[in-house]
Amino acid sequence: SWSGPPLSAWEDEDAVTVELDAPGVAEADVDVSVHQNQLVIRGERKCGRPGAGFDTRSYGRFEQRIGLPAAVDADRVTARLAHGVLTVTCPKCDAAKPRRIAITAG
Repeated sequence: SWSGPPLSAWEDEDAVTVELDAPGVAEADVDVSVHQNQLVIRGERKCGRPGAGFDTRSYGRFEQRIGLPAAVDADRVTARLAHGVLTVTCPKCDAAKPRRIAITAG
């Protein structure tokens, strides 16, 4: 087991987004969940080549837990694995979104 692939996370007014570098990781080997205001990404990068050789890549199981900076709608979270990058989009609950306050004259 290794500490896991590198990731980046950011938020805007509507969502929290996490991108995790996952080259060589299959969709079937990744699990994404939201639990108690944490995004949990578990997976495994398997070594598919037989025999010994020179290899500096990391293989094995990993787990990344990311504390979410805002309440998210767990039913609307999406995860997409494309070109070796897992992108998880966590839409914020309406109560967590900033609200504009109308200013009236007078």
